[in-house]
Amino acid sequence: MGITTGTQNRAAIGEGIQAARTPTALTLADVAHECSQLVRQGSSPGPLDEEALLELYLARMGAVLGGRRLVVRISRPGGRVDLVRSTAPLAPERRERQSVTADALRAAGLDDDDAMLAGFGVTDEYRWDFDAASHGFDVALVDGGRLLGVLGVEYHPGVEVPVDDRPLVQIFGAQLSVALGRARIGEEASYLSGYLASLLEDANVPLLVIDRSRRVQVVSRAFLELLGRRRSEVMHADLAELVAPRSRAPLMQGVLHGIREGELTHVDLTLLPPEAEPRDATLDLVSILGPGDQVEALLGIVRDVTALRRLEEQIVQAEKLATLGQLAAGVVHELNNPLTSISVYAERLHDKAQSDPDADPNDVERLGRIVQAAERILRFTGDLITYARPATEAPRALSAAEVVEQALVFCEHVVRDSGAEVEQVFDASRPQVLGVRGQLHQVFINLITNACHAMPQGQGELRLSVEAKNRAVVIRVRDNGPGIPQGQRDAIFEPFFSTKGEGKGTGLGLSIVRNIVQQHGGAIEVESESGRGTTFSVILPAAD
Repeated sequence: MGITTGTQNRAAIGEGIQAARTPTALTLADVAHECSQLVRQGSSPGPLDEEALLELYLARMGAVLGGRRLVVRISRPGGRVDLVRSTAPLAPERRERQSVTADALRAAGLDDDDAMLAGFGVTDEYRWDFDAASHGFDVALVDGGRLLGVLGVEYHPGVEVPVDDRPLVQIFGAQLSVALGRARIGEEASYLSGYLASLLEDANVPLLVIDRSRRVQVVSRAFLELLGRRRSEVMHADLAELVAPRSRAPLMQGVLHGIREGELTHVDLTLLPPEAEPRDATLDLVSILGPGDQVEALLGIVRDVTALRRLEEQIVQAEKLATLGQLAAGVVHELNNPLTSISVYAERLHDKAQSDPDADPNDVERLGRIVQAAERILRFTGDLITYARPATEAPRALSAAEVVEQALVFCEHVVRDSGAEVEQVFDASRPQVLGVRGQLHQVFINLITNACHAMPQGQGELRLSVEAKNRAVVIRVRDNGPGIPQGQRDAIFEPFFSTKGEGKGTGLGLSIVRNIVQQHGGAIEVESESGRGTTFSVILPAAD
């Protein structure tokens, strides 16, 4: 595709060349300056690209250098010559030609390697591009030591070439080279800006850039999602306003250290999403240097450590519980000896009182209560030892109903505090499962505790049932609480998920329950209806 100047006979072209034979360097400089002004002013929306730039320059220069035919070939980054513009149609077989003369290279201070990198071959003589052309020359278009392209000038046969043409065209070529270089820099800058913006936008990492006054200049979508805010709320805001008050002093110190020392700085923060729980995060600040090696901005890499902090808290709590368990085991062992004596002597006194016709009936009843209380404490301490040391117990056949009853004893204080009424419906066949008693205790203690916490105070109805079904045993824990919202039912078994308030739940209970049940070869299911309660069904293989 070219800029066609029209068809002229040889005489007319000759006259045109003679008429334009003596354009001065000043004239060409004025035209080039005019083109530069048009480029800077913007003859179209946005900056001109290379194609539009060539159209503009060739149109202006073609008018000044009348009678000459001009062709420009531009090399793209990577050494591809794929932009060709001319003031007249090219000969079809010569349109794909990609060469530059050795004279043009030497005049520009370049060599054959420079031409090869730009995608041009090197020839000793100029090769014409237009039909009915006889001779011409080329000029290398160079910017910043790089070969951008080649400008060719051709004449008709018999036309006398003006003596000063080559120097004048070289002036034009120099102006065009500068304009092309600027256009390419603009295109590359625009591409890099868009690429970096896209990279930050799509990066699955919370990133931001803040200036020396802590104002946010760049932010990634992942950081906006973590912060729970819109881009318009974050851009140009003071980062200190987006964190918890207790985090502002460490943030300011970290920013100041990064600016003064230019070193990687680590800051622990608490972010404040407007409609969500605070998020614990770490912020690594990396210095961005400007002219003179001065720190102009800081790149912040954010990591959400909320789940990690909760896990650390759970580990600390688990260590405390492990220590408490060891202490409890020792205390229980020390209690068992006097409790056994109390139980034995109380039973003997009770038997003796029952056989004495003169004994006070009230004393007999009181002794019976002592015996029952002592036996209950002994059973409880035995169950506590079993629960505290589940790993030492091998799987064996257990009565599912008995396991549930024992778990209910552990939860007696929770049930009492909730004021719930308990209904127990157990299969008369007393089906057995193969399992570890302490681990199954943990399953049902957790389910019963959750049920009591979910039910309305003083109006709770807790139903525990055991049923043999198809070589399996189904144990159900049902409450009459508000139910679990549909959107949360898939998440309740995930670690750290909790619907309880802060300090009231760890979010690990149901995750542990599911793991224990699966280790026993079973499954756990949940059914819930809004406003009508929730039922957890633990399905375990029946013992052979």
